Amino acid sequence: MTLFYINGFVIITLGIAALFYSTNLESNISSYYFISVLGLTISDLVVFSIYFLEVPELRYVDNLFYVLGIYCLIKPFEFHSNLLAKRNDSLFIEKEEHIIEKEVKIGSYR
Repeated sequence: MTLFYINGFVIITLGIAALFYSTNLESNISSYYFISVLGLTISDLVVFSIYFLEVPELRYVDNLFYVLGIYCLIKPFEFHSNLLAKRNDSLFIEKEEHIIEKEVKIGSYR
């Protein structure tokens, strides 16, 4: 029974933190985080209702919210990695152009 209370406390704390994070930053990443916490929280509540109310048909709803929560946790990392890849490509192109400009300038002095 103690684990039930600890789980409830962690869910409430995580929900409050996600709410503050989402309202203060107002970005895509914070929105994905809030949706993932909401999905995982609803999934936990559905699991408890499956166990205590003995309604096994709700396992599909549990799976749906769990997949939604995990997807929203992974999606910002994909967005961030694509952003970093574009940034690194543009930096590489700028460095390459700078090297070519130096070679042209050095070649023109000869």
